Amino acid sequence: MKRRTDRQKEKDALDGLCREYIRRRDFSRFGGCARCHSQKKSYKDLDWAHCFGRKAMTVRWDEDNGAGLCGGCHMYLDAHHRQKEAWFEELLGEEAFRNLEIRAEWNVGQKKMDVAWLTLYYQQKLKELG
Repeated sequence: MKRRTDRQKEKDALDGLCREYIRRRDFSRFGGCARCHSQKKSYKDLDWAHCFGRKAMTVRWDEDNGAGLCGGCHMYLDAHHRQKEAWFEELLGEEAFRNLEIRAEWNVGQKKMDVAWLTLYYQQKLKELG
């Protein structure tokens, strides 16, 4: 069994914080799925979906790169990449989407993100949501 490094544990914890924030944010905005607006009982009924995959480390924890989606919308958009990008562009607006795209392209050769700062950032964002 492979042992997880401290850095991997930090990234896992940050994934958890970011996942919770994105799902709570979109649940509070839409009462459910950010795409189809199907109502859910809890933010925990939503998936943390990414426009640009989690391997794109420069945007992995970028709140613009995430959306709280029902399982059906998440699976559909993951299978239809062009429609996923078009939907995220509609959600964010053209300028914000282009900026996200640029940040995702910076990923080449960029692997180190400030996990500690991002952890504090999402802890604060969750407090603001209540």
